[in-house]
Amino acid sequence: EAEAREQLKALEAAAEAAAEAAEAKHAEAVAALQQESEAKEAEAREQLKALEAAAEAAAEAAEAKHAEAVDVMKQESEAKEAEAREQLKALEAAAEAAAEAAEAKHAEAVDVMKQE
Repeated sequence: EAEAREQLKALEAAAEAAAEAAEAKHAEAVAALQQESEAKEAEAREQLKALEAAAEAAAEAAEAKHAEAVDVMKQESEAKEAEAREQLKALEAAAEAAAEAAEAKHAEAVDVMKQE
């Protein structure tokens, strides 16, 4: 009986030691999972920062392209306006020359009629 009690005590001590070891392993596993989770969160935050930076850079590039396109359109518009002004001047000069030619023809016709 004494031997059985000793064996029982030894089994209880072994069970307690095994429970403590299991608890320590569990705590270690929880700590490892927490570290892994924190590392993944940190990595996700870094990726998010990188994506935000890329999005901002893309937005700035798009804004620059838009400004460039607007500038090109303004230049084209100004060039077309200048060309239209030149064409208008040429038309006005041609109209004035035609009017002078018509006036000269009229004067000539009047001279001819006077001579007759």
